[in-house]
Amino acid sequence: MYDIAFIFAGFFVGIVVGLTGVGGGSLMTPILIFVFGVKPYLAVGTDLLFAAFTKMGGTVKMARSGLVPWRVVLHLSAGSIPAALITLWVLKTLGPANAAIQHLMTSTLGVALLLTAVYFGVMYVPVWTEQWDVKSMLQDVGNSNWRHLDEDVVRQAIAKRCQEFNKDGKDYFQLDTENIVVDNDETAKQLTLRISWTRVIPYPFLQKQTQKIFTQQYQVDTNPVSWK
Repeated sequence: MYDIAFIFAGFFVGIVVGLTGVGGGSLMTPILIFVFGVKPYLAVGTDLLFAAFTKMGGTVKMARSGLVPWRVVLHLSAGSIPAALITLWVLKTLGPANAAIQHLMTSTLGVALLLTAVYFGVMYVPVWTEQWDVKSMLQDVGNSNWRHLDEDVVRQAIAKRCQEFNKDGKDYFQLDTENIVVDNDETAKQLTLRISWTRVIPYPFLQKQTQKIFTQQYQVDTNPVSWK
């Protein structure tokens, strides 16, 4: 049963690594230490070997698709490889089983996970909140008397409500009115409101940003509605 648990853990982390590239230090090592009780230095070594195999397939696939910025890889390697060699020398000198070293490993891992959570929280919590607000807005429109008006009027009402998402003046919420869908199906007695928008996501502490496209939809059952 214990071996099966390892298999399921590896299966789960393998899926996450394949989809996102994340999983080594942020998933497998904590799972080995805190779930299976593996000593930190053994967990780190096991995770490194595990990551070498699980990330190899994703690396080849991404490289063939031209999705690897090799200049960034070179810069990362210039800093990480010397740091890894120095760390290995320190571990060999002091001994990985040393109690102080193991405590340092777990503490460093905890701080790294905490900083990662905070960083991505700052990036994505506003995005998740915005998605919830968009859904609430669509529900408000769908359940209001606006659905009895002309479809263009409803579309304009949605566009006006969406302007509130840029009230901070940063223009992170970008919506083309052509991506506002108002579909009143009188046969099915169902009103569908759907919008797709581009969300600018800034990287905290960096002068860079990325863009992602989100879609939100709301359907409400209606009595036969006649659009004027």
